Amino acid sequence: MMLGIEVGPTALRGACVGGGSRAAAEPFSGRLEDLSPALSGLLARLGVRTRKVALAIPSHWCSYRKVAFPYRNAARVEGTLHYALENRLAAPVEACIIEPLAELLPSGEKGSRTLVSACPVKTVSAVIEACREAGLEPIVIQPAVLAASRYLRARVGTPHARALIVRVDGEFCDVAWMDGGSLRAVQALGIPSSNAEAVAASLCLAVRACEVSDGRESFDHAFLVSGDGNDTPLAEALQEALDVSVTVVEGEGTEPAFAAARGVAAAAQKDGHLAANLRRGPCAYKRYARRTDWKVAAALLIATGISLVFAAMALRGIRRVGDALARSKTTQAEMFAEVTGQAGTPALRPMHAALAELQREADRAGGAEVVSCLQQWYEIKKHVPPSSSIVLETIDIKQGGITLKARAADRSDRRRFEKRLDASGVFVSDGVTGTGNRPGGGVSFTIELRYRP
Repeated sequence: MMLGIEVGPTALRGACVGGGSRAAAEPFSGRLEDLSPALSGLLARLGVRTRKVALAIPSHWCSYRKVAFPYRNAARVEGTLHYALENRLAAPVEACIIEPLAELLPSGEKGSRTLVSACPVKTVSAVIEACREAGLEPIVIQPAVLAASRYLRARVGTPHARALIVRVDGEFCDVAWMDGGSLRAVQALGIPSSNAEAVAASLCLAVRACEVSDGRESFDHAFLVSGDGNDTPLAEALQEALDVSVTVVEGEGTEPAFAAARGVAAAAQKDGHLAANLRRGPCAYKRYARRTDWKVAAALLIATGISLVFAAMALRGIRRVGDALARSKTTQAEMFAEVTGQAGTPALRPMHAALAELQREADRAGGAEVVSCLQQWYEIKKHVPPSSSIVLETIDIKQGGITLKARAADRSDRRRFEKRLDASGVFVSDGVTGTGNRPGGGVSFTIELRYRP
């Protein structure tokens, strides 16, 4: 049995896979400091005793980017992924955990492309710590949009090669483009109101913004996943706004509301060590990390054995050994790649040369990328309080920070906005400047932001 838990903006949802169909929800404030007691309450509601769980975190805690490479080798892509994301994230690349959400696709004659998620290391570490305080160990952590898409593939199949997934959860909404059962693009945004027409208009804006910043992803059908019992008006509004057929994903009771919990549980239960997982780098799950460690150790052991064999051969003749060592370079590289799945060789000099070449290719690939101001705008807009009077007017992105000009009906809305930015885990406010009263009522203000170190 595997227990999947979704950390939602207003509730925790837990569902079991493989050992019954128990499911329950526990109220949650949305703050990380309240996560541990909420997890304990959820376990009590479910009546299960388990330590290992799979976790789906809110999609808006992550950023999503399409990345292109001038080559298709998976090992080379993995080695240059961080370089390709330089200056494309709201936070420094080294402060984030980067994880591909889809397989590599061909791009051009020799290139490839994929979709990746980026989540601050501090956020993932805080989630793991909260789970451990509740006696749990999350072996897989995924964005909720990825987990829900897996549930959708299992529930309705993939009759539509290109589809749009719209998932509504409280004040937030995930918009995902899926092609052949695999994610191609993702937008996570706040919902301005509960009015179906207003929500549909915001979703249309997100679709158009994604097309402008990341390139067009066509779709011929849309799926609406909510489970709040009021899907029909939104489905009709979406169908009219997007001009495509919209299917409401239905189930017994509140079954669609547990889509992400069941999806991440299924991913962890089937092939947890192969699933997309934000537990990487300093947050790695030790058991899965040891699999890679053993592969590297085995590769080094093989390389050492080969070296010893050739050293013994030196006793039979320098010439024969010299010829054999030349042939062994190819053998070592092939065996190293077979065991670790990485291109390279244990010899230091060839490894340094390979890394230098990867660096040069990454620089060339990164130089061709265009950083979209519209993408940064959406990173900030996600933190505008729902139903507030905040209107973002101008954004000035500069080295080391952002100058944001906005207006509001009253000062309380401005303070709420500033608090949400500080709590985002991405931005730090350096204070409000240029505050003034507007003719006819309301205030205008300027916020100086910088990326959280």
